[in-house]
Amino acid sequence: MIFENTELDKKTINRLEDYGVSLSNNSLPVSKEKALVLSGEAMLEKFVKDFVNLWKNELFPNCLLRDYEDTEKEIHEWLHPDEPWDESKARQKNHNDPFDLHSNTCKEVK
Repeated sequence: MIFENTELDKKTINRLEDYGVSLSNNSLPVSKEKALVLSGEAMLEKFVKDFVNLWKNELFPNCLLRDYEDTEKEIHEWLHPDEPWDESKARQKNHNDPFDLHSNTCKEVK
């Protein structure tokens, strides 16, 4: 599909605004084909966000992947069946993880 590089029509601008895209006066000029690409990206982002919210909150609120994944101990036992599980090493590893919710490091960032 070939478009002329013309100013945006009201319909295209409205479509962008419907998906929360507000074009800045300071941005580069936007052709119709660029506007359609931006509109498609905005539609896709909205769809994915709405779908994830529907999936997690409405359809399967008690059926999330994180609730069924193997624990560190189970993974260790599967990968190293001859090595005993060392809880203190696991705690030390998690304690040093800055993304761990129980870690004392970087709490002010969270």
